[in-house]
Amino acid sequence: MTGVDCDRTSLKQLADAGLNALPGDISDLPLKSGSYDVLSYFHVLEHVYDIDRVLLEAFRVLRPGGSLLIEVPDAEAYGAAECRVGVMFWVGIKEHVNHFSLSALKLLCERNGFGVTRIARSALPMKSEHMYPSLIVLATKGDLSILGDSAVSDRITSYFLSEVRQVKSLVEQIAKRIGENSTVSIWGIGVEFFSIYTYLSVLIKKSLLQLIDSNPFKVGQKVDGLVVVRPDATTHSDWLICCSYISNREIYSAALKFGWPEERIVDIARLTSVSGYC
Repeated sequence: MTGVDCDRTSLKQLADAGLNALPGDISDLPLKSGSYDVLSYFHVLEHVYDIDRVLLEAFRVLRPGGSLLIEVPDAEAYGAAECRVGVMFWVGIKEHVNHFSLSALKLLCERNGFGVTRIARSALPMKSEHMYPSLIVLATKGDLSILGDSAVSDRITSYFLSEVRQVKSLVEQIAKRIGENSTVSIWGIGVEFFSIYTYLSVLIKKSLLQLIDSNPFKVGQKVDGLVVVRPDATTHSDWLICCSYISNREIYSAALKFGWPEERIVDIARLTSVSGYC
């Protein structure tokens, strides 16, 4: 078994674990043509712009009849009740530059020389009891006629339009709660924040906003000219928005410890009835 990664830290971790891994790029694998029976791409294609180039490289490396195993988020299940995390969560992940329906993934495989032979769809456990919508396909090099055509679902479009409406509703609820000319701190600068910030920034003056995050990689970064600060370096504002669906309990508890009154904390997870408290 051989792994390929472009990240030095990951390569070192794999080597320390006794696993064989080579430095390389997904679109230019350091592997001989026709040398492997199976290639796996788990949580990769949603991060890649030139998918055709990646699949053509996989075609080169695989032997005739070789298998390609792919897992991506299942965009057709974004709106499923069991995979519900929060408003705009799945489409708001900035690292995900692609969103796949089954028919789209099947078409990509076929136009690069692979036929999809098996499909598995499931909801997998994530942090805080949320579920991940998984789509796994097994494709065979050279066989393009194993599964029939699947119609493009309109569920993705319906889901997206519904999420836009819910984002606007969420921001309206926040604005109604905090009122005008209040100072506001937002704790949690991630997917949830960026999905509501465009609408929220119209209603709240930038001079009244403070951004907070405990992630050291985010602290010191700027969003629209605002610097992200550590929780222990904040100035108490009139209101605190707990801006996370997955880590809302941790943020809420930490905010109380830092002295924010419970009645002045607005938790977007509770407003959207995503993951309230027991």
